[in-house]
Amino acid sequence: MSQPTSAAPSRKKTTFSLLVLAALTGIIVLLFKDHWAEITAALSQLSAWQVLVVLAIGLSYPLLEGCVAWVIVRSRIPGFRLRQGIDTAWCGTFGNVVTLGAGAVPVQTWYLHRCGLPVGPGVGLMTLQYVFHKTTVLLYATVMLLFQHRWLAANTTGVMRYLPMAYAVVAVIIVALVLLCAVSFADRGGPASFAATGWALLPPAVAIVLAFATKEVYSSLLAGCVVGALLTEGFAPWRSFETLFLTLMEGIDLKIFFFDVLLGAIVVLFARSGGSRAFC
Repeated sequence: MSQPTSAAPSRKKTTFSLLVLAALTGIIVLLFKDHWAEITAALSQLSAWQVLVVLAIGLSYPLLEGCVAWVIVRSRIPGFRLRQGIDTAWCGTFGNVVTLGAGAVPVQTWYLHRCGLPVGPGVGLMTLQYVFHKTTVLLYATVMLLFQHRWLAANTTGVMRYLPMAYAVVAVIIVALVLLCAVSFADRGGPASFAATGWALLPPAVAIVLAFATKEVYSSLLAGCVVGALLTEGFAPWRSFETLFLTLMEGIDLKIFFFDVLLGAIVVLFARSGGSRAFC
């Protein structure tokens, strides 16, 4: 697959990115403004080499994740460079921060799509990378618990009763995700498209019914979009996600989207801090 050449970022995009970064930094400062004394007191107890070690450990994670992304994406894009793999990892970090932990894979998939990888394989590869990460964490936690299970049993209450069941559930989820990423029929789908048929009335009906039942307009509209994508692609999982993803990305103005995200965050900040009650 040919890899498109990405144009250099314009001054307008660079300025917009810096403004978003400054706004997110300001929100973080406001959220922790009452705890700066505790934070500075904790940091003052660290020596310079300890700070450097902490920073090195923090930087090592996205670098290692970038190396993993570089290895697995090269199976689909032979010209995929190591720098692009590291950029993919940082995109995932950004997605996690701005969505409170839920946006890593969508943001990484968008970046890989810009690099020439279709959305379906991109989601599969990033999900597989996520599974590898969680499997590593599970194995590490298992080794630590084998050495520290006596301390855990002595200092906690009831943890050892449900811990085996929790391990079994996590293992089943990991195996299911691996199979979902690996099986070939997941991208073939089922029957033909239901577009231009009577089934086209189902997505708006689902959205309207859910909106009245749950009083949640945005989630109801999203559910209707998901149903429409499934009908359009004959219930093929990855193709349906690709259709939904590309439709949303092509129809959304990212500047308006980020402005709405920041506006909502500021409104929540005012509500949580009690500023809105001053006008009541």
